[in-house]
Amino acid sequence: MMNVSKILGRRNILFLWVLGFSIVLVNSLSAQNVTILLKGKVIDEAGNALQGVQIQFKDGENSAGRTKSQNNGEFSFVLKPGKTYSAMFDRSDILQSDINMTVPQFTSYQELQKTFTVRVIKKGENLGEYHVFANDKADLIQSIFYEKISQILKKMRSLNISITVSNITKAKKAKPSKKKGKNIQSETQLSFGQQRIKVLIDKLISIGTSESRIQLIEGNVKAPNDIQVTVKDIDSSF
Repeated sequence: MMNVSKILGRRNILFLWVLGFSIVLVNSLSAQNVTILLKGKVIDEAGNALQGVQIQFKDGENSAGRTKSQNNGEFSFVLKPGKTYSAMFDRSDILQSDINMTVPQFTSYQELQKTFTVRVIKKGENLGEYHVFANDKADLIQSIFYEKISQILKKMRSLNISITVSNITKAKKAKPSKKKGKNIQSETQLSFGQQRIKVLIDKLISIGTSESRIQLIEGNVKAPNDIQVTVKDIDSSF
């Protein structure tokens, strides 16, 4: 005859194993069904609530959905626990930015409160000064300016910029040619500032910048930089 105690022992072990596996499976399925409600608010650097901001959440390379901020800057969005999301904020006057956030590994429904601060730009705002010319020359040098301005214009399709180009030089001016006792200067001869403007605009167009989105003017720029970038205007139709 078989040992009854051994049979019962094996059955108990099998039962406990099945029970443990079932608990793990149920907990796993329950965790997958847990939702987290994000109650967010979008503000500018001065703390003002921003209305009408488009917000897209991405889970890695995949879009998790979109929402939009209300009059008081608030919005809500459903997220999954334990995941890291990238939130992208977009409006015609916002320097589009990505903000990463990780949702805690909650095991039951929770509500998260979070405030997101983004940069709003205005007409006439200074976007930076750069050194792009060789000293006292109209020759371009390597500069981070080209990469930065391309990124800004790509992110903000509504933005038009104005670039002030320094026309100050310590180099001696060439003397105009003389003919029959009179000084003659070619009508096509460009001033130092105009030469720099022509070289710079040709460079910007060559890297894909639309000429309609940039305005170049001569002016004074504090050394050692030789150009200053400001916001010309923002097209609110975008």
